[in-house]
Amino acid sequence: MTDETKLEHSNYEDDIKEYPHLAEVLRNLVHYENAPEDVIQELSLPFKEILLTRRAERDRWLKEPRNFFTENGYEIIGPLLPRDECDRLVQLADSYNRGNSYIINDAAYLIHRGELESEYRVYDDKTWQLFNLQYLDPAMGALFNSQQIENIFRQRLRRTVYLESITIQVSGVEGRNRQPWHVDAFVPTYKAFIYLTDANEPKYGPFSFIPRTHLDVMRPWRARYLNAKRHLRPAQMEVEYDDSEALPLCASKGEALIATLSAPHAGWPLHEERTRYVLVCYLTEWPHSPKPFNHGRDRVAELEARRKAP
Repeated sequence: MTDETKLEHSNYEDDIKEYPHLAEVLRNLVHYENAPEDVIQELSLPFKEILLTRRAERDRWLKEPRNFFTENGYEIIGPLLPRDECDRLVQLADSYNRGNSYIINDAAYLIHRGELESEYRVYDDKTWQLFNLQYLDPAMGALFNSQQIENIFRQRLRRTVYLESITIQVSGVEGRNRQPWHVDAFVPTYKAFIYLTDANEPKYGPFSFIPRTHLDVMRPWRARYLNAKRHLRPAQMEVEYDDSEALPLCASKGEALIATLSAPHAGWPLHEERTRYVLVCYLTEWPHSPKPFNHGRDRVAELEARRKAP
């Protein structure tokens, strides 16, 4: 039985017996937020590695140059693509949309989230995404190789980041099935977003972010523990964060923003009008793998094989 399964099926009293410091830490999160590493090391807790990772990352952030991005975890950059280029990319994305997930070529693929099976609830079933656009479109290939996206981050950070993939994400009005607050990972990960349609009002579903939470240590850990108890995705954060803490990052077509996605984020919960198209650039601190970015590609291949099976 995995630790995850054990926690899901245990009751709170069993967890307290298994992890003697759990009750104290859950009651006093603020006290432990700035605890020294040696104190954290001595604690008997589930998912302690997340505490140690988040604490180390907070220390790294605090040693970065002080600027809006490092202090808040996001920044609206301003115009990056001409409006007519945004219109062209919208048309390009639509030209590849067949209404289902499929492999386009050796590198590019398209995912309709509503098709993806999971042991957890599937959100955003009106969202689809075209991956590795740099292998489909010469202009996006040139952008990928230009270092322009990476340099936005390098101007603000001492650490080096690498562009992994350029994608187009298309989000319909999800209503109650919007993906809740979540992190992409508990370790550093970064994205640049360029709106291809206007998201200059909350009702158009802008990307949304909870500022300064990239520095949080204890709240993400508590969310991870509670997710295990409630059979929620490990990276969901709605048990710990809510809409009242968030900002809709409104901007016009062609404008860009950047964010670290180890902080809670989501589409704006009151997305009421228009399908939103956004260019999403995935970045990492690790140098490129020889293989193209392939997040979710294996699941698309399984779907295709199932459709072709007699």
